[in-house]
This record gives sequence, C-alpha cells and structure tokens, in this order.
Amino acid sequence: MNSQQPVNSILEQEKIPKGPFTVLGKFREKGSEIDPSKNWTTYTKIGFYSKDKNFEIISGSNEKNLISAIRDLNDSSRKASFEYSFSNSDFSERVNENFINSLKIFSSEKKAQLFIDLNIDLENFLKANPDTTPEIVDSFLVEQVLSRIPDRAAGSSELDSDILIADFFESRESNLEKDNDNSQVILQKLLKQISNKFDHQTFKKFIDSYSDSSRFSVFDEKYQYSKIFKDFWSTPMLAQRENGFQNKIETIPYPTKKQITNQIETKEQLKQNLFGSPFEKFPDALPKSGSTYEEQIVDINSVVGMSGCDSWFIQDVPSSDKGLGNIWKHVQKFKNEDLHFTSESSFIKGIIVNGKIWVFEDGRNRFAALKALGVKQIPMLIIEGENPERTSVSSII
Repeated sequence: MNSQQPVNSILEQEKIPKGPFTVLGKFREKGSEIDPSKNWTTYTKIGFYSKDKNFEIISGSNEKNLISAIRDLNDSSRKASFEYSFSNSDFSERVNENFINSLKIFSSEKKAQLFIDLNIDLENFLKANPDTTPEIVDSFLVEQVLSRIPDRAAGSSELDSDILIADFFESRESNLEKDNDNSQVILQKLLKQISNKFDHQTFKKFIDSYSDSSRFSVFDEKYQYSKIFKDFWSTPMLAQRENGFQNKIETIPYPTKKQITNQIETKEQLKQNLFGSPFEKFPDALPKSGSTYEEQIVDINSVVGMSGCDSWFIQDVPSSDKGLGNIWKHVQKFKNEDLHFTSESSFIKGIIVNGKIWVFEDGRNRFAALKALGVKQIPMLIIEGENPERTSVSSII
C-alpha cells in the first residue's frame, strides 16, 4: 500500500505527537512491545483491556484468530503472550467475553494470575479437544473461573440448590422459544457449581436475578455463558474494583482545531460548502483479500468521496435533513474539540482503490464535518481495496 504523503500542510511547523492516534493503532503498538515476534497488524478488533500501576492486559481478534498478552509494568522482563487459531470468529468472541465479564472484579495480582491461568487452561483444553465447539469452550472458561473462587463452608445444601435449579428451568418451559437440551445440561452444571459459592438465601437471590436477566434469552449454541457473571458478581453486593484501573486504551487527540480555515455558522453554509466540493462516486470496491487497516495521516483533499453516498452532503432519509443535522452536530463539536479516537466505534476508515481514497463505511459524518471546516489532514485507518471481478453475462448463458 502506498502511504499518503501530506502536502502543503499547515501543520508542518507544528510539533505533532508521535505514535498512533487510533485505538487499533495503539493496541498494535502495545502488543508489539510485549511480543514483537507476533504479527499484531493482522488483528482488527480489540477485546479485553485492563491497566493499573502493576499490569497491563490486552486481547484482540480477527476473523479466525485471537491474541492476548500481559506485561508487568514494574519489570519489563516479565511479559507473556498467547495466540490461538479457530475455525470461526465465534470462538474468539466468546473468549474475549469471558475475559471481560470475569476478570474485572479481581484486584491487580489476582487479575493478572487469573488471566495467565485462563490462557494456559485454554491452550491445554484446545490441544486435548481439537474438535470442540464455541459453546463448550465458553462453558469451560466459566468453569475455570468459578473453580478459582472458594466454596462457602456452609453453602446451599445439595437438595435446596437442586430444587431451586429445577424450579428455574421449569419456569422457562412456557417460553415460545425453547432451550436446547444440551445447553440446559451445560447451564445446570454451571448453576450447580455456583450454588457452592453461596448460602441458600444468597443463591436464591442469584437465581431470581439470573432468571429475570435471562428471561428473553434462549439457551442454545449461541448463548454466551459468561453473562452469568453479571448476576454472580452483583448478587452478594460485591462492588467492582474499578478504582485504579483503566478499562480502555488511552489515545492522544490529533490537533484539528488549529487547522480550521472555514467558519461555518449556519446549516445553509454547511450545505453549500459540501455541495460545492467535487465528489467521486464510490466504485463498489471491496477490501483486497489479506489486506488490513493501517493508520495513516491523510490529506483530506486527497479523499475523493464516500461509500454509500452521492455527495458529501449525506442525505440519510429522502426529504429530510437528518444527514445534514448529524454533520452539523459534528461541526459544532470540532470547533471546540480536537479529533480524538477513544474507541473502535470512533474510527474513520478509508479504502484506497487505484490510488484514490474513499471514506469507507465508518466515520462519514465526521469526515464531512472536518472537510467542511477546511481541516487539512487527519489520521485515518486505510485499507487497500480492489474492484471485484464480475462474470460477464455471455460467459454464463
């Protein structure tokens, strides 16, 4: 991929902070620092993240792979990473959800140790069970977390817990969508394990709470068992130990306020500005096979159009100014705030096809607002694209 070179930038004399500006770029940077032998650029989704004064933990995934890593912030030699290949993305989604739903309650050292233990357990389980399913992996990880929580000495009696669990499943028999028998067996085993952690009254509160929260769920191969932790943690009124932890990857803002050259004061000015700018229709391209998004500083004038639009003025609803209204809100925001990518959903993505860039899927309203304000350059996630080959009519008749 040819990197876009900024031209005539008003930022040439300004000191721009070094490093990635997007969360994905920062994730890849952190991962490469922990384990440079892994190809972090292939990972496109961020899963779990936690950082305190002692440890930093990250995980991410792509379509069929998952990577997770940890480092001791007080000893640079203490770090580890784990990488997995799966048959589909459902596996990695469930592993990440287990990290997210189970780890946040633990204090620093216990969280770090549990993270390492879960990865080691998962590696060994996958080696011993190569034909396992996402559902089984999901329930296995929940079991491993629960096994590390001490049983209550005077826990709910076996008879009492069996009755509560039986009542729980009986109450679901009237649901229009029925639970799968196999999934019921898995969940029954997990509930039985949980009953040993509470006295009878607390376990009953848990069952009541879980019954309510799962009322509209169906227990089948698609259900994520780690959801059970949300009620498990809240039942005994355990406060989440969020103090001292960061749960999002921090990024630095990119300076855009100083780049503003157009003073847009009304929606009509905004509309005229966008309609007056040249626009090239998107060529229905797709990301090239094997290509990944890369963070680049892009000159806004080098972007020729946006996917799914006929102009920079995004008319989401016919005879409505909804699109213009959304762009207008971003214009007001960017007058006072620099562009800041704080999460994956805030990425502005682009696709480069035959040397030209289009905004691709994410960030069209924000891009249009920055363009209208006359901002010269911004960070974007760019992927290489290609025009899909189409079979001619004559060849299939």
